[in-house]
Amino acid sequence: MDAALVHNSQRPDAPEGTPAPIARATAPMPAESRADVTLPEYKSLCADDDVTGCERACDRGDAASCRSLGWHYQRGSGRLQKDDARAAALFARACDGGDAMGCANLGIMYAYGQGVAQDDLKAAAAYRRACDAGNAQACTNLGVMYDNGRAVEHDEARAAALYRRGCDSGHAHGCANLGLMYEDGVGGLDKDDFWAASLFRRGCDGGSAFSCMNLARMYERGHGGLPQDAARAAELYRQACDGGDRDACAKAGR
Repeated sequence: MDAALVHNSQRPDAPEGTPAPIARATAPMPAESRADVTLPEYKSLCADDDVTGCERACDRGDAASCRSLGWHYQRGSGRLQKDDARAAALFARACDGGDAMGCANLGIMYAYGQGVAQDDLKAAAAYRRACDAGNAQACTNLGVMYDNGRAVEHDEARAAALYRRGCDSGHAHGCANLGLMYEDGVGGLDKDDFWAASLFRRGCDGGSAFSCMNLARMYERGHGGLPQDAARAAELYRQACDGGDRDACAKAGR
């Protein structure tokens, strides 16, 4: 579970008669992008065929083991049946034990009503706790909440700061969202297509399909100091499609 849920929406203020820019990515899927945490990292905590040891470690108070066990319940891996409610409870236990990723995953469960009643206030609180503890994904997700005014005040400057924090800490979706804010010149940022393209490239190199989609768009139009290059754009659209971006699949003709 540790990967973020992503869905796109068009900006409402796009000039009539011109293509609306791709909207900032919202939370991906438990935990924001499955590439954020590798399966071997989970297996080192809680192997599919030996979750008993992980259960014992969790019961002894090891927060990381509780979070890892929650991930296995969320997936229904090994001998465990898929159980989102149990997963959410384990993420809460991990979070209370000081595990930042447990807090981030708990935030996603509340944001999307997985195993718990949907509650944006609790999602924001969990994201904030995780972000303050250094979880990059949670910073990006909290930024989305400020960007959209969901359970917190609408504050694009705060969103930009959180996207920057997520990006600088290695969360590729944060780079994509910050790039879009530079492209639009919002959140107190000066409009800067060159910096936007650089952030899209950084996010794409970090495994964000959404970033690759936006970088493709820049090549397609020759924006951000990039040459207009239909072949490179097509290559990036295919890469983004392979990474799960449905809008990119449409552009790639798939």
